Amino acid sequence: MASSYRYRSLDDSDAGKTSEESGGAHAEPAVGDETELDPFTVRLSLAWYDYLKIGFNALWLFPLRLLLIILPSVLIALVSGTIISACDKFNADNPKPLKGWSKFIIQNVWTTTARMYLFGFGFQWIHTTGKLADTADAPVLVVAPHSCFLDMWIAAQYHVPAFVAKSESKNVPLFGWMLERLCRLILVSREDSGSRARATEEIQRRAHSGGDWPRVLVFAEGTTTNRKVLLNFKRGGFLPKLPVQGVVIKLNNKLNTMIWGANGVGLLKGLFFTLCQFHNSLEVEFLPVHHPSQEEMDDTALFTENVRQEMSKSSGIPTSDYTVEDVFLMREARRLKMPFASGMVVCLRAHRDLGLDVGEMKTHLRRFAAMDRNKDGFIVAEDLADYLGVPCDACLQAVFNSFKLNQEMKLSFRNYLYGVVELSRPLLQNEEFLQSVFEFFDQDGDGIVTVLDLSSKLPISKLLQQPNKGQNGRNSAAPTKMDYDSFQAMLKSNSEYLILFHECQNAGFSAPSPGTD
Repeated sequence: MASSYRYRSLDDSDAGKTSEESGGAHAEPAVGDETELDPFTVRLSLAWYDYLKIGFNALWLFPLRLLLIILPSVLIALVSGTIISACDKFNADNPKPLKGWSKFIIQNVWTTTARMYLFGFGFQWIHTTGKLADTADAPVLVVAPHSCFLDMWIAAQYHVPAFVAKSESKNVPLFGWMLERLCRLILVSREDSGSRARATEEIQRRAHSGGDWPRVLVFAEGTTTNRKVLLNFKRGGFLPKLPVQGVVIKLNNKLNTMIWGANGVGLLKGLFFTLCQFHNSLEVEFLPVHHPSQEEMDDTALFTENVRQEMSKSSGIPTSDYTVEDVFLMREARRLKMPFASGMVVCLRAHRDLGLDVGEMKTHLRRFAAMDRNKDGFIVAEDLADYLGVPCDACLQAVFNSFKLNQEMKLSFRNYLYGVVELSRPLLQNEEFLQSVFEFFDQDGDGIVTVLDLSSKLPISKLLQQPNKGQNGRNSAAPTKMDYDSFQAMLKSNSEYLILFHECQNAGFSAPSPGTD
């Protein structure tokens, strides 16, 4: 039976271990745990007196703060940009470091502007511990946790580095252009592997420039979070194998409005609430420079993780296996009209356990969304039967029960992903079983299965009638006839049917019968 193939969910590994058992502070959910920690969702809990304070401050403090931000920031940035653009030929494809008096302007005028900008946001005083190392001693700064765009200005008040930023940053009105021109941003499209590779090369080039370039600053998590956990760090800033200095940003307000995650408080709302605070408490800690050992130089993953653990200890925030790729998947779930958190799978572990990349996980998510008729992020047996076009009989129920269900007998996407991959994997490797399935559909024994052959046995033909994406990205007609190899490829992309057929075969039935519309 299909259920004889036990698949491994995350809680079969070390998901339930304590921080001591896993070798450090580590917060990790179990599969199907609906109370799991979500590092990307932000919810502000406002009491009645918070609304009263914000309403009162909106009348006088908000417009004052707005002036304190707009006037000095825009005027100084425009003056600086005008001077630089008059004497500097900027080439985005081959940027050169600023030198001489233009470099002097950037370092002095913009550090001053950054402090004025933060003052306008309510950071009247900032507590700093530790000391920013010289560029020669630490060519790379690693900043965490990353919770909003103000983190960039917090770093720039001490020194204007070369920021690694998402490519959309250059589209920010006025400041996007200015930052790209003046700070020589290293832009990266996070879902483009080619862009990531070019950004990594540029980081290494600048870090090894011997001081020609300003130091490189990376937000190693790759996205903003709600500061409940530290995401798995990206390795780009560690690949140069040079000393790095960790910078920990600590926001200490009881009502923390400076946390703008991928889901929840938006930019404008967060800005408004922040400007309406009397004072925003901020502490910046510069950690001792981490000089990589020979072992760390040979193993970039070890180097990256050791720095993350140091920053976790300093900030008091546990580490997690969540990555920026989880945001991509969760945003796809929201685009598919499901709850944002329904796309949460811990991509790093799913990649390790199942060998899937984010693109393949998105494909499975779209199939799951097609099954989820009420778009609540869960499916029941009837949803699976309706999607497959078969009755919700004993075989279908047995297949559904092979997955790890919650207490309400519902299936989440994460458990669907693990289940469908690991239940189908041994079947796809069972040549005898695949051959028996092919022969079952090949009624005339000519080595070819047609849509008519399929329709007479199983409603899988409904999927063949849907347009497919060819290698050029355009719709291409599905095959009306398949040899054994094509048939096997079709089963691989429709593995729910493969699992269902195996269950029916072992239960003594010839095949599931098509359901009625």
